[in-house]
Amino acid sequence: MSRDRPRSFSDSALSRGRLPSIQPTSKRKLTLCVVGSGGVGKSSLTVRYLQGQFPEYYDPTVEESYITQIEYGFDQHDVEIIDTAGQEEFMLFRDSSLAKGDAFLAIFAINSPESWYDVQKLRRKIIQENDDDETIPIVIIANKSDLDPEESRQVKIDEVLEYCKRCNCPLLETSAKTGLNVTESFRLLLDRISELRPSKFKDSILALPDEHHLNDRNKCVVS
Repeated sequence: MSRDRPRSFSDSALSRGRLPSIQPTSKRKLTLCVVGSGGVGKSSLTVRYLQGQFPEYYDPTVEESYITQIEYGFDQHDVEIIDTAGQEEFMLFRDSSLAKGDAFLAIFAINSPESWYDVQKLRRKIIQENDDDETIPIVIIANKSDLDPEESRQVKIDEVLEYCKRCNCPLLETSAKTGLNVTESFRLLLDRISELRPSKFKDSILALPDEHHLNDRNKCVVS
């Protein structure tokens, strides 16, 4: 079983033949932002991860938000995934997400040098929006690896590797079309949150109320 696949807590309970009468809650949601310029595959990567499907048509995203639960290790985490805008006219939506995100998948396409330059600018902007904190969890994604590397790769991998090493940002090559490393990219981002933001990571764990609070809720108050 994948340790980080999207999964509903209630679905898990139903698979065991029971439905909990009290739903689990978390102290806060983890907000994961998928960022990058238009056409790099942000929405395709997000939909492939959440639904296991590749959308065949391109529809520019203003902003989409997905509330889900991700299984990681032995816990379920309460997560919001924000698929941010990539088009210039929607930058205000994107910039508001940069300020509230807990972690970021920064995506460029291997056939677009401009999108690679945009990722570098986005990283600087994310850090600025988070009080110049360079430890904010960011994973850099080189998408569209299904394209013919001889004909389509226009971004120099040596340059990308050197940049990621200097900035201490993990790098993964992915293909939203084939599913290559899609799950692994979100898993790696969760790894980084666990390492760099352990308190936020712990607060996102879904759990049933403890016995003390359950007893308090069941008390009959007579006035």
